[in-house]
Amino acid sequence: MVINTKEAKAKLANLREHMSERSDHEVAFSAMVGARLPEEAEPSAVAMAAAFVLYDVGAGKAPASQLTGLPAVVLSLIDDAFDEVIRMAFPAEFASEVVSFRVKTRESV
Repeated sequence: MVINTKEAKAKLANLREHMSERSDHEVAFSAMVGARLPEEAEPSAVAMAAAFVLYDVGAGKAPASQLTGLPAVVLSLIDDAFDEVIRMAFPAEFASEVVSFRVKTRESV
């Protein structure tokens, strides 16, 4: 399944408008993931965008942001909470596939 990501990217870029209780760190993470998404994507592309953001921030390769210098355990918690953001930003069936892909990826590591 491939979808146009324009609407989801806008929601990720403006997370606080949709999920006001999210921390500044979660808002920054969501914006960074959204910025990495192509115009059209399949579920694995969304999952990989989040994984690449997490890796780049942890390795010090990402531009300075709210996430810079956070311990790996905190980044992991932000990533775990991102599944809820995925469910908000993407259509239900697509979001389920993204979350399922992320779960399978975590289990295989």
